[in-house]
Amino acid sequence: WGAGSFGRCGHGEETDFLVPQVVTSMIGKSCSQVALGVCHSLALTRGRIWSWGGFLYTGHGEDDDIEAARELDDEELKNHSIVEIAAGRFH
Repeated sequence: WGAGSFGRCGHGEETDFLVPQVVTSMIGKSCSQVALGVCHSLALTRGRIWSWGGFLYTGHGEDDDIEAARELDDEELKNHSIVEIAAGRFH
């Protein structure tokens, strides 16, 4: 729940939510950790990072906001199993 601008709630839209909602783009994925920035959100599932929110902060290299969870598909990460994530205000 929270402010939905930039798609940071992960519901595929920019609506604000006052109560917790299921992030449908994460259904079926076993999350071990989440981290929240001001304009973006991260989730860790079995060594893989998922992100959504303001395009500058998600790590996808796109020029539009990511409004639903998308796996971070980066060549530098492919051979690594991530064990922990963190998010700062804007990174």
